[in-house]
Amino acid sequence: MIFTKNKKRNFSKITVFLFILFSGMIYLFSISAQDSNDGQTEKYIEDAIQKAAFHCYAAEGSFPPDMEYLTKNYGILFDTDKYIADYQSRGGNIPPDIFVSRKGKN
Repeated sequence: MIFTKNKKRNFSKITVFLFILFSGMIYLFSISAQDSNDGQTEKYIEDAIQKAAFHCYAAEGSFPPDMEYLTKNYGILFDTDKYIADYQSRGGNIPPDIFVSRKGKN
């Protein structure tokens, strides 16, 4: 009888340990997946801004002076609460430097 109780206790300890282990693995996987998605979103926003800038250059003969111009005239919209877009104009005939980052990202 004592042997049976010890087996049950060991089984329940192993079960709890495995549950905690798998829960931790799932949590780490979800964090990794979120980081990957953020990187893809940043790249998508950056590509959209660049395409709109080149479209402006083709249509108007010069690159846009700033992000505000792209937003008003070319419909560039993204979640400004989550992402920052750094648009540095280098002159009318030189492509701008564009960098997008998630706010609060280290």
